Amino acid sequence: MRASRLMLLLPSIGLALVLAGCGLPAPTPTPTPTTIPSDSSAAPTPNPTVDAARVVVTVDSVVYEHDGRAEEVSLRDGEEVVALLEQIAGAATVEEFDGPYDTAGGVRYAWDGVSISVWTYDSRGFLNVGGPTIGGIPIATAEGISVGSTRDEALAAEAFELCQYDGDGDGKPDSLAMHPEEVPDALSLCRPDAVGIEYVELGFAGDLVTRLSAPSNDFSDI
Repeated sequence: MRASRLMLLLPSIGLALVLAGCGLPAPTPTPTPTTIPSDSSAAPTPNPTVDAARVVVTVDSVVYEHDGRAEEVSLRDGEEVVALLEQIAGAATVEEFDGPYDTAGGVRYAWDGVSISVWTYDSRGFLNVGGPTIGGIPIATAEGISVGSTRDEALAAEAFELCQYDGDGDGKPDSLAMHPEEVPDALSLCRPDAVGIEYVELGFAGDLVTRLSAPSNDFSDI
């Protein structure tokens, strides 16, 4: 009798243990440390690029490129070019100059490495650049030829010899020309029977550019 009752109790005890086990919280798993891969070669995300400012010298104008726009002023209006350059580099040093053969001269405006001569009789400006920057802004031709560029770089940018002159006797022309524009009714003084031209002149000391001038020409003897 007691054995029968014990046999009946055992399944009940087992069921109770199972039900009690269902109420126990599940064991908490041990967390696995998270490792962030290190990529030392990954470059930081660059900031949006902004076009660098520059001043471009052409045969007949000066162009100030900045902030996504371009301000172009004709060298035929020397005073306007002066205003543009003062916007870039501040007030200029000013001096008057005399013209040849007792003719009217004009006013020369100068900054560090750059000057422009404005003639009284027609207000035209003649620009001379003797340094790679003006007011900290690069100044060069449209191709990037500036003071400090090499002769090979100038030739690769299609500069060419116009009038043969080798004053320092090194066997190489002292200047090269870029961006020629014919001037009607002008006759070249160094190319027989050829129409005269205006151009951007590159002056050299050895094989380095030391000067940009605009507009230069091959039909004036002064």
